[in-house]
Amino acid sequence: MAYQRDPNTIPSPLPADYDPQFDFSAFQADNPLTPLPAIPLDNEFNALDQAMDETQSRLRLIQRDDGALQNQSVGLDQLKTEARIGVNAPEDWEAAKAYAVNESVIVDGGTWYVALQSHISTADFADDLTADRWRLLIDLVPFTTEAKNWASRAEDDPVPEGNGTQFSALHHAEKTLASKNAASASEINALASENAASASEINALASKNAASASEINALASKNAAGNSADSALISKNAAGNSAAAALVSKNAASASEINALASKNAAGISKNAAGISETNAANSAASITGAEAASAISAAAALVSENAAAVSEGNAANSENAASTSENNAASSEANAAASAAAVATVAAVTATVFIKSDGSQPAWTAPTSTTLETASVIGVVVGETVVNIPAGTAVTLPALTGGTDYTIYASDAGALQAVDADSAAPANERLAGGFHVYAGSGGINPRSLWDLNWRPAAQNPRAMALSPSGQMWGDIYLMDTAYANSGYSRQNTTIADDGNRPIIPAAYGGNGSSVYGSMSWWVAVDLATAAGKRLPFYQEFTALAYGVVERQAVGTDPGTTQHQAGHRSACGCEQITGAMWQWGADIAATAGTSWSNIAEGRGDVYASNIKSPLFGANWSRGSNAGSRASLWVYAPSDSNSVFSARGVSDHTNLQAER
Repeated sequence: MAYQRDPNTIPSPLPADYDPQFDFSAFQADNPLTPLPAIPLDNEFNALDQAMDETQSRLRLIQRDDGALQNQSVGLDQLKTEARIGVNAPEDWEAAKAYAVNESVIVDGGTWYVALQSHISTADFADDLTADRWRLLIDLVPFTTEAKNWASRAEDDPVPEGNGTQFSALHHAEKTLASKNAASASEINALASENAASASEINALASKNAASASEINALASKNAAGNSADSALISKNAAGNSAAAALVSKNAASASEINALASKNAAGISKNAAGISETNAANSAASITGAEAASAISAAAALVSENAAAVSEGNAANSENAASTSENNAASSEANAAASAAAVATVAAVTATVFIKSDGSQPAWTAPTSTTLETASVIGVVVGETVVNIPAGTAVTLPALTGGTDYTIYASDAGALQAVDADSAAPANERLAGGFHVYAGSGGINPRSLWDLNWRPAAQNPRAMALSPSGQMWGDIYLMDTAYANSGYSRQNTTIADDGNRPIIPAAYGGNGSSVYGSMSWWVAVDLATAAGKRLPFYQEFTALAYGVVERQAVGTDPGTTQHQAGHRSACGCEQITGAMWQWGADIAATAGTSWSNIAEGRGDVYASNIKSPLFGANWSRGSNAGSRASLWVYAPSDSNSVFSARGVSDHTNLQAER
């Protein structure tokens, strides 16, 4: 079949179910020699083809070629409620305390729960949990446990989250202290070694004297004594080297976390060597019976001391290497602890911008009367670090309302709501939540101007706009004024922009806040609307915005300023929308061109013939021609006139659609 829908559009209808319509088995049984009938066979294949095509067309909307979900195919509508709702910053759970829905607590040092019911807690959290008063939000215990392990796991006990050879910061600190102590012991032992060597030297001198006094082989004794003295000097030097090596070991231990076991072993070897040296020196003193024997013993003692010094020096090098390894482990431990802390902080920051309503199909506010305002549904909003639940029917405190004025609504962390003049400073420590406009002239809240953070125009500034009866776009309440480029929204009691009162050029189009255009053409109106994040209305949209005026009526004279004029306010609250000024529309059309025309005000030429842009609503002199469907289709987009002005519109945004 040729049936293949555009994958960028939603197929209609839904994929057809395939049910066989013809029993080919029964036909073949009754007609064994007759070929299967072609038409039923084609019908079956066509039905299969259609079902497959429609199913694939639907699947293409949600799945990419690589099997992953299609880009931008999942929105807020697809998320479950628990994935979209915010909760307050958690506190430790307490017994006998009143908790409201969506309050959250930490239990057992790291388990985060959110309240499902308003209740007073019992003496045991487990009882409340069993009663379905709480729902687990996230278990932070693994994060906090890992951080604690990296910080304070016991000495010589590897961190479970590591690779089996990694230890906690506490472990390395203990090893550092032990290493320092071992280094100190090594230094003491080296000093003892030096003292023993000195004793050996004294004993060698005694041996020399004894040899001189001896009558047996005096020359041999003298030589032996000389050799003993030389050996003693070597022993002294070796002991000095041992002391220096011990000092290096001490410094290395002080600068880093080192391998304590290696240092302890080194200290033990040094201590044993010093003991051997001391013992040999004593033996030397006791062995003066023969100069040769005494000299040999002294030489042996000196050799042992020299070996001990070499061992000490080697162990000092081991200590330095171990210190480097310990330093790296400590850095890794610190990084892991920081990562755990960052994970907890990230979870805590999730709720910072929450604003949600229990009914997303309408604005957060409703006006029971023209001078009162209250919440239309339950609102959850974060103010500072507090999640505030505001019940439906909560009154908004209003000032004395002034006609033609915008007001903004603020929420406090105590759940109170107040409105202030939109040109006033924001109340301290409160969060902006919405706003509205008061009718010019007659006063009273315009219910079509109510907006909140989730229900508003898509334009940058929602001020002085009214929602069309279509519910799909908002229109400026007032005509564009000469300073529209600077404010970005329409205002009461300002000079209407037209060819005689030309508008300021927006900064987005090179304006400096005071320079003006040379006309009020269609091109200029498009610039002004675009710079404000808006556009011009199409004919169909304008007729909806203008519905509700007194038809076939004009104001009679140039209005000059934006204002309320009886009979010229539409049902949704747009002022002077008919019978006051012709207003440029978004529609533009032309016939096939024959040449280039310089009609785009210096931004290139247009190759078209008879290009036209419409004007809507009629001006002050058109009387019975004026009305919500009045339109004029004879002017080029480059034309400008003192009866031409414009009005911006913006698409409707609802961030809680169908909720």
